[in-house]
Amino acid sequence: ELRAQFWMVIGESLRAGENYAQAEAYYLKASEEAGIDGKSEALFLLAECQLKLGRVNDARYNLTAVETASRFAPAALRR
Repeated sequence: ELRAQFWMVIGESLRAGENYAQAEAYYLKASEEAGIDGKSEALFLLAECQLKLGRVNDARYNLTAVETASRFAPAALRR
């Protein structure tokens, strides 16, 4: 879980700098190593980057993987 948080921080920094393609890689790593809540957050932010990159199908796939019990589920459903 700690490594997942580390990947999330790097992803957030890259996304803030509009480096969406690089941020995408770190959010993917975070989603693979995080617990349920962390995974949902990582998948949601991964999908946000993919939308910015014009990769709508990839973003939809990741948004549907967000856990319904997660606090990110309502936002994912609206996308």
